[in-house]
Amino acid sequence: MILYTVLDIESVLGEPAGAEGVLENAVVDGVPVLVRRSKAGNVFLERVLSTDPYDFLRPELTPGSTLYL
Repeated sequence: MILYTVLDIESVLGEPAGAEGVLENAVVDGVPVLVRRSKAGNVFLERVLSTDPYDFLRPELTPGSTLYL
């Protein structure tokens, strides 16, 4: 089934089952991203917010990866 909507996935489906922590905007190597800071202090990449298509191909900006800010 395909759901066509202008809403983001979190608004439609709610938070993921294992999601905890606070969402924050950050800049990693000049690229705007959305990160989740867990209660343990780890920072995980949630979403790339860049308008440059090449930023989405960078392996260090893979959603779910751990960042060291």
